[in-house]
Amino acid sequence: MTRLSLRGVLVLGALALAAAYLAKDFAPGAVRARLAPANAANGGIEAEYARFLDAVAAATPRDATVCVLSESRPGADGYAAYRLAPRRVVGPEGYADAPWVAVYRRKSPAAPPGASAIPGGFLQKK
Repeated sequence: MTRLSLRGVLVLGALALAAAYLAKDFAPGAVRARLAPANAANGGIEAEYARFLDAVAAATPRDATVCVLSESRPGADGYAAYRLAPRRVVGPEGYADAPWVAVYRRKSPAAPPGASAIPGGFLQKK
């Protein structure tokens, strides 16, 4: 068995303190907050879109393919794929192949027949 010197004990103690201090920065919620668009924390449109995507995730199986139709915004497709992972997300070009269709509209009227209303839009299984 080897003995640690005083210097080794101090270095290990410092590393343990640093790890404990930085651990909160790598928690899943903290990482998600850093990766989310800037306005999501401010309650902007992105926050509404995030709630919509969370509702889609809750209502669809993890192995589903979901066609997400939304008002065009830069980065919306990548953000939807991130929020809905591990589900496969396709845009309008993949509509025919996707068994689930999620439509996001800021001013959403009632869901059409056969669709489920969710915050910000509706979800339909074809």
